[in-house]
Order: sequence, then structure tokens, then C-alpha cells
Amino acid sequence: SIKYFTKPYRSDQHLPGAFRHHIEIRDEIFPTHWKNLKESPSGAFAVGDKVEENWENKGKWYNGFIAKVHDGDMYDVKFDDGGFELRVPAKRIRSSDSTLHRIGIDDFYA
Repeated sequence: SIKYFTKPYRSDQHLPGAFRHHIEIRDEIFPTHWKNLKESPSGAFAVGDKVEENWENKGKWYNGFIAKVHDGDMYDVKFDDGGFELRVPAKRIRSSDSTLHRIGIDDFYA
């Protein structure tokens, strides 16, 4: 029989100079017709929008981005510190000054 062994740290991702870092790309560099953003029914926020959210309605605002849009103006928000809050009403979310768009939103639901 044949046995295969994977040697640790031998894949391409471990080569010197391999790029393995998070990338943020400004929305304005892409033409509008290239963007495939699912907007909310009211059009207030879309997946990937940088926002600030009133966490648990306690009056303190945290930076994050819209990870998913639900019916009824509800959103899933993933915070920059890695935390998240599900089905947040639009009244607890406001636009952030930053116009950066996050890549890898699907990782939130993996």
C-alpha cells in the first residue's frame, strides 16, 4: 500500500514572502456596475458597509461592518474586534466615516 505524509510547513503558503494578510480595498476604486451588493429593502445599508453599532442598545458605539442583510431592516454586524451581533435593527446602526470595504465576509458564516 501507499501512504502519503504531509510535511509541516511545506505548502506554498509557508514560502518566504508569501502574502497571507487581510486586505481592505476602497469601494470607490470599483465601477458601480461591478459591485454586487445586496441592499436592504430601504436601501439604508448593504453587505460590506462600514458602520457603527449601538451594541446591545447600551449607548456605546462600536466599529464594524454589515455581514448580512435580513428582511425587515435587520442586519448582522461583525465588529472590528471580532465580535458580532445578529439581527440588529437599523435604528441602532449608523454609517461610519470610513469607506473601506472588507473582503472575506463569507468567513463570518463559515
